[in-house]
This record gives sequence, C-alpha cells and structure tokens, in this order.
Amino acid sequence: MSTITATESGTTAPRKAHTFGLIGIVVAFLGLAGAIFSPLALEVQRPPPKQLSDVLADTAVKIKDRFTKREALPPPPRETDWRVVAIITASSLGFIGAALGTASWIRREDLRISGAAVAVGVTAIAFHYILAAIGITIGLVIVAWILSHFS
Repeated sequence: MSTITATESGTTAPRKAHTFGLIGIVVAFLGLAGAIFSPLALEVQRPPPKQLSDVLADTAVKIKDRFTKREALPPPPRETDWRVVAIITASSLGFIGAALGTASWIRREDLRISGAAVAVGVTAIAFHYILAAIGITIGLVIVAWILSHFS
C-alpha cells in the first residue's frame, strides 16, 4: 500500500515507504525506555536488608550445625538476576533498532528517520556506560587544561 502524491507536472509518483526506519525508531525508543527505567523498577522490588540480629542468629545456627555434624542442606538454586536481564533486553532492543535504522539507510529511506533510529538505538546500548563516559570526559578535560598551562 503506497501513497500516491501529485507532482508539479501533474503525474503521480509513489511515495517512499519508511517501514524499516519507523519500526527501528519505535524499537530503539523501547530499548532506551527500558535502559532508563529498569533500574528504577528493580530498585523498588529489592527486599530490605536483613537486620544484624537476624544475620548473627543464622550464623550461630550454621556454626552449631557444623559442630554437631548435621548434614548441610544443598544450596538453593541460583536466582535470576533481573537487573542483568533488563540490561541485556534494553541493549538488544537498542541493537535491533540501530540495525533497522541501518537497513532503512541501505534501502534509501528518509535519512533523518534512519539516523534517528541508529542514534536512539546506540544510545540505548550505551546508556549504562553514560556515567562512566561523562566521568572520563571530565577527567580528560581537566588533564588537558592542566597540560595546556605547561606550554
């Protein structure tokens, strides 16, 4: 289904589809939203830390069991770290958005839509490293400023 537009000569020309670019932008924005909001959502779900008295009581029971030679219970199965799952999902959505933006550029769809999909997708991938990048940048600016006073 392509939209037909009228040109100056009166003939109709098919309008380019922006399918890959628009889907890429939507997927990349979903990845960026997941990267931004997943740490906040997971922080709400975290249980409160144990009190010192509870930790000491558990440790005393473990020590007593070790001295009485009771068989230790098998360790509980590993729990899924949902923070890691959220980071991987957000980065994957960002990658898919950037890949669709690249496919949109290869298909010669609108350059602005393709570029936006790639930029938002890469931002979703790199969002977890933004604070580290800002810190490194500030450090490099300070070093450059100090070195500029020696010349």
